[in-house]
Amino acid sequence: MPTLALDALVAGLAATATGTPSDEAAIRLLIAHNHWLHRADFIDCLVMTERERFSPPVAWIYWHQVPAFLADAPRSSSEAAVLRIAASLAGHDPHRPSPSSCPGSTTPTPPTSRMLSPTS
Repeated sequence: MPTLALDALVAGLAATATGTPSDEAAIRLLIAHNHWLHRADFIDCLVMTERERFSPPVAWIYWHQVPAFLADAPRSSSEAAVLRIAASLAGHDPHRPSPSSCPGSTTPTPPTSRMLSPTS
């Protein structure tokens, strides 16, 4: 599935995080840092988008997969720190290992409890 353009990705992440201050802070940190949302490996492995059921599209990050992703991803120590802080802000342990480094290869269930209404 093709990825969203950066502005659509940012809007989709913001829409999913709206109403949850910790998620909003995590997404705002990634936007302000201006690094991870430009990385194809990050998007392919940790970001899921839903465009068919939601308009505008929504997106979310698999925060629990951050430790496994960082174990394999080329990055500086400061880039890793920013991503770990964002995961921590979102309420996930940024040091606890997960079973897979790339959950984007499966078909996940979106966090619908905070999403916008699906299109009809």
